Amino acid sequence: MSKRAVFKRQTILLNGLSEQATDSSESEDEMSEVAEAFERESAMSESSSSDDESDETDDIEQHENDDSKSKRKKKKKIHWQQKQFAAPVAAFAGTLPAPPTHVELQPIDYFYSMFRHESIRLLMDQSNLYSVQKDPNKPVRVTEMEMNRFIGVLMMTGVYSFPEQRFFWTGSTRVDSIASAMSRNRFLEIKKNLHAVDNSTQPKNTDPNFDRAYKVRLLMNIIRENFRKLTKEEKLSVDEQIIPFKGKSIMKQHMPNKPNRWGYKMFVLAGGKTGICYDFILYTGKGESPQYCFCTDIVLDLCETVPRLMNHKIYFDNYFTTIRLQVELKRLAKSLLQSSPPPPPVQRGRPSLQNISDQNNTTIDVRAAPVPVPPTSTRIDKFDHWPVSTTKGAVKDFALLENGRKDVILLGQLNTEIQIYTQRSAYDPLIKLTGWNETHENLVTTCVESKSTITFIHSSFGAPPEIYCINTIDQLNSAKKVTKENKLFTERNLPKGISYRWINKDDETEIESVLLYPPNKHQEKNLPLLVLMHGEPYSADLNTFRTDWFYIAGMMATEYWLVFQPNYRGSTSYGDEFLHGILEVLIARPGKDVLFGVDALVQDGIADPERLAIGGYSYGGHLTNWLITQTTRFNAALTGAGAVEHVNSWGLADLALYRTYKLGGFPWQVSNRYQQVSPIFQFDKFRTPTYIAVDENDYRVPTSQAYLLKRSLHVLGIPSKLIVFPGEGHILKTIHGMRKLK
Repeated sequence: MSKRAVFKRQTILLNGLSEQATDSSESEDEMSEVAEAFERESAMSESSSSDDESDETDDIEQHENDDSKSKRKKKKKIHWQQKQFAAPVAAFAGTLPAPPTHVELQPIDYFYSMFRHESIRLLMDQSNLYSVQKDPNKPVRVTEMEMNRFIGVLMMTGVYSFPEQRFFWTGSTRVDSIASAMSRNRFLEIKKNLHAVDNSTQPKNTDPNFDRAYKVRLLMNIIRENFRKLTKEEKLSVDEQIIPFKGKSIMKQHMPNKPNRWGYKMFVLAGGKTGICYDFILYTGKGESPQYCFCTDIVLDLCETVPRLMNHKIYFDNYFTTIRLQVELKRLAKSLLQSSPPPPPVQRGRPSLQNISDQNNTTIDVRAAPVPVPPTSTRIDKFDHWPVSTTKGAVKDFALLENGRKDVILLGQLNTEIQIYTQRSAYDPLIKLTGWNETHENLVTTCVESKSTITFIHSSFGAPPEIYCINTIDQLNSAKKVTKENKLFTERNLPKGISYRWINKDDETEIESVLLYPPNKHQEKNLPLLVLMHGEPYSADLNTFRTDWFYIAGMMATEYWLVFQPNYRGSTSYGDEFLHGILEVLIARPGKDVLFGVDALVQDGIADPERLAIGGYSYGGHLTNWLITQTTRFNAALTGAGAVEHVNSWGLADLALYRTYKLGGFPWQVSNRYQQVSPIFQFDKFRTPTYIAVDENDYRVPTSQAYLLKRSLHVLGIPSKLIVFPGEGHILKTIHGMRKLK
């Protein structure tokens, strides 16, 4: 038999490309060769599976014709050739943050740094929603504190090896740290209703947007976004990981070579030295056709947030190593080298009023480089709240410019002022407009012939509120006053106010207040002090001019009091941590904020320690009643609609869940907390003469609270006076009632 001439082709690929090759004139040719080799490999793989391929190359046709009877086809393979490879010099250009200096950080602090409070609130909201959808007559009514405890119990159950969860609560196997945190029935009830998404909005499996992980996608997006924000170390690794799971799930995978063979498969970007997770992707099974190939897409997606031009090193094993991945990584590196220098680092997260310069039209880029689109986990909690990852600031009002065809105009509160901002979208830079300081309110826009007219109310300590109008948003400080309703006040000698700050020495938190000086007494020393505390508590005292019955600071300042209005913990515009700082310590923590503020004013010589008075309405009344059981320094107190026993208020007031949420449970679950915030149990310390005001039909703070306080003071022999406004609810509405109070 004669020898058949078989034409063999060998595709030779370089075993690594040096930095010099990237800059040489042959780099494009090498790039083309690699890409073409990959395409030929794919094409030949497809042709080898077909028995009637008609477009083979000439040399392959010759081979096929010589062996046409057997119709054998040989799959063409790429042959690698060993070659010297000079590793490029790529010194790491990034820096890692210094270790935390706060040695007092607890494990829970690290937990919240990844999971954040918004993930807890998501579970709380959706679990409550699911329970109502399932049975409107049996809502689970889980609070945020209960959800925190539920997650803590789940973690603790992973420490012990009990065959059933009931063993944690029963008999000799009882675990006090679990059983004392939550009853077994309550734990099982929450577990039965636990949800992270609204089931009614889930797409059907025939929907193009169907997602097998839909029920946990929102929660995973929140957590993933927090992981992606971490500063990444030099050496990073891409690999698989199994989350152990042996239940029933269509997404469960079996990997016999892993320590945990059954479970959910995750693709993880982790630190090569620390093992810290920086990003992850949950594998949900076969989906749409990949852009390149599955393994290539995984690596490229995980490396999306790796900072460019920092010389990070990415490591991955043979499972991910494909020609296409090498092609795409080199193409990415080449495009970066040819691009312009990177911009300065930008702030990650949503817009924050705290970080906006006072300069005209100064902007902060709030999009997280290099991700080109906002994360899908972004949501707006409430109307008066920035997106969930904001540090400080609160939106008080908004309107559309040109009927929504242009920007959104916002009233943003930061500390004690409300300024005007514009924003193109929720992810674009936030722009503070040049205008007056102090407080803007009641924003309204009208659009005629594609031009918007902006109307608002402006006021400050020394300027009563009037309506202003402007046609050009860029000339805000030229707004025209269109009313003179309060001209009389401009002719009077008004109090002058400043912002005053101090430190709560218990936890080193800075607190701010509005300090209002009497007329002709600005910056004087040793003045009689009136502590006047706002209500709700989700509110704040501002640099504004108010004259209604609820805001008596200006009137009291004209009576020659130095009026101290503290924005204690729970006040708005100082950040979520500050806002939620009253949870479980509803009265004590803000009360301590106030007392440290009074100490600071006395130490600075501003307030006369022998002439001190205190007062407040609603939540301010709660604080007043508690504070005068903690100190005898005040000469007199004025309490309006203030509670002295919070179990009674929980049972009779219209906002029962308010106290349940703030105190972390029902009275029978956390009875000690209800007692701690109830002044009546400390009335033996009461020494301050007190003026009590209450509305006859108060639905928010039961009138019985005032009677209870009055009787207690009478028994103790402490001077007091009670005034009841007939027919009034929680808010005074009649002129007669307002005049009587003043």
